[in-house]
Amino acid sequence: VPDDDCATALHVAAENGALQTARILIHTGVKVDCANHDGMTPLQLAARSGQAGVVQALLQAGASLRHVDFDGHAALAHASAAGHLDVVSLLLGAGADASASDLLSASPLKLAIGHAHLDVSNLLIRSEEAVDLRACGVHQPEWLLSLCTNAQAAMSINLSSNSIGDE
Repeated sequence: VPDDDCATALHVAAENGALQTARILIHTGVKVDCANHDGMTPLQLAARSGQAGVVQALLQAGASLRHVDFDGHAALAHASAAGHLDVVSLLLGAGADASASDLLSASPLKLAIGHAHLDVSNLLIRSEEAVDLRACGVHQPEWLLSLCTNAQAAMSINLSSNSIGDE
């Protein structure tokens, strides 16, 4: 039953990491993609809060990776901005679109870089075939060096276009 904010018990369980409660609610047939007053689903709330167990349960129950809130953020964008590496990894493994942009044209990578989450940034870089660093707001040489040094994938750097991509 939704409260005044259009949040269901599953929204509350997801955001607070109440995995057993979330599983019971899912098992009883609660809709996993119901949006609250901000347009956020339980998956987005769990991703933003770093609740990997709940994220996994929601994904197994068929929660949509493509749903965006009123700002255009999908679950991957929320997890990336908050720096939750384990959740970002789960979402990418489930097929989340790392190149999706919000209403202000910010990708999950741009959000991770903007919040100084190097580990998440590296994971997102490895998930994409090509990355335009200018679009991600990388203008500081130390960030470029850190991203390139820490990236685990074999990548090439084209400094003249300020982009990274597989060759």
